[in-house]
Amino acid sequence: MSSKKLVLKSSDGQLVEIDQAEAVQSTLIKELAAEMTDETQFEVPNVCGSVTPVLP
Repeated sequence: MSSKKLVLKSSDGQLVEIDQAEAVQSTLIKELAAEMTDETQFEVPNVCGSVTPVLP
């Protein structure tokens, strides 16, 4: 069973697709996902694109 995919948008505009199950290990993403239940793309303004692939 595959998890829902989320797209994280870094401060420099890079997009990274990640499984929701992995993304919500980050407290920030977990809180954003709880607030925006219909959204699948989240901005992470304090994270640059070179870091997003290693989240959470």
